[in-house]
Parts: sequence; C-alpha cells; structure tokens
Amino acid sequence: MSEKKQNPIKNNLTIFIIAIILISGWFCWFQLRPFLIRKKCAKTADENLKKFAGELGLVGKTQMEKAENLYDFHDENYNLCLKRNGIK
Repeated sequence: MSEKKQNPIKNNLTIFIIAIILISGWFCWFQLRPFLIRKKCAKTADENLKKFAGELGLVGKTQMEKAENLYDFHDENYNLCLKRNGIK
C-alpha cells in the first residue's frame, strides 16, 4: 500500500484559513451585527420622536413631565426596534 505524504505547510495553511473565516464570522455575528442594529434603532427612535413629539399630548405639562414623556417614548421605540431585530 502506498501512502501519500501531505505537505504540512498546505495543511497548516488550510487550517489557518478556516480559523480566520470562523473568527471573522463570529466577529460579524456577535459584535458588528448588534452594533449596526443598535445604531439603526437609535436613528429610528430619534426620527419617530421628532415625528410624533407634537402628537404626544404634552400641552399644559411642566418641562419635567414633557422630558419624562419624551424619554419614555424614545426608550420604548428603541427597545421595540431591538426586539424586532432580535437583540433583546
């Protein structure tokens, strides 16, 4: 029976390339993807806040009550967006 000798450099290069691909995929899935989703959700929540701030019924309330209502509206929109995109 004849055995073929494998080139150890070619073997190590293949393992190295597979490792780089796995590490890149891990980085994209667990670091880059959530960062981009959070960025998109923050932008969406800001746009919704600007769009609907006048419709929240803040007339006749104190500045502190207005700020709390706006913060709650923004926070709810942001968290809802995160849930829709699978972060929370």
